Amino acid sequence: CVGGAQCLELVRQQPFNLVLMDVVMPELGGLEVCRRIKADPALADVFVALISCQEISPDKKAAGLDGGADEYIVRPVATRELVARLNALLRVQQARRELRLAHEALEARVIERTAQLTQANTELRAKEQQLRAAHQLAQLGSWQWDIAAGKVVWSEESSRIFGVDPATFVPSYESFFELLLPEDR
Repeated sequence: CVGGAQCLELVRQQPFNLVLMDVVMPELGGLEVCRRIKADPALADVFVALISCQEISPDKKAAGLDGGADEYIVRPVATRELVARLNALLRVQQARRELRLAHEALEARVIERTAQLTQANTELRAKEQQLRAAHQLAQLGSWQWDIAAGKVVWSEESSRIFGVDPATFVPSYESFFELLLPEDR
């Protein structure tokens, strides 16, 4: 690119994984191009590496990184080191992409599983309603006893059969047997 504006236009026209640009460019500096790339949602995943032989103070490097650059390289730099740094950025970018895809797949799975659980819950509630209606029609009561927790839960029809108020009666193993006739215990 000849200048920052041209660089920005080129990045908007073509899909790039990584942009390496000088901090000092005509028209629009590299730091401002970086900020604009990172501010554009369509380009936010593009990695930007700034390079400079003039703007090399710690404050300038910090400003570049704070401005959104993923790397700030001071020249002169050996070609081997430059390539290694850029390859490291590309590996990080690939890991981010894989993480985003895994996150999206997980979100889709959660949505799918939530829909399945909602459907199963709806079906269970319908079956519970059918069971209550069948108990009432047949004048049957039912109860469940969780031995480990020592808790008894019983149906509304059981309360009606035993003549207790479900709002005040606390079902338990002991209270159930107290309601039975002595010869039925």
